[in-house]
Amino acid sequence: MYTRIQELCRKNRISVSKLETDLGFSRGSIFKWNSHSPSFDKVKMVAEYFNVSIEFFLESEVEE
Repeated sequence: MYTRIQELCRKNRISVSKLETDLGFSRGSIFKWNSHSPSFDKVKMVAEYFNVSIEFFLESEVEE
């Protein structure tokens, strides 16, 4: 999921830190999603921020 968020940040020319600040998340919290599952509410907030579906984060990161 973190890789998808990084991808969206790059496309939108913002840093993950700015995303965290804009959404009121603590610094470094999104990076922790690599090893810990975030709450549904936080994933929903990120999805709404980027105007993507929640499913976008659940899809396989490797497309064939």
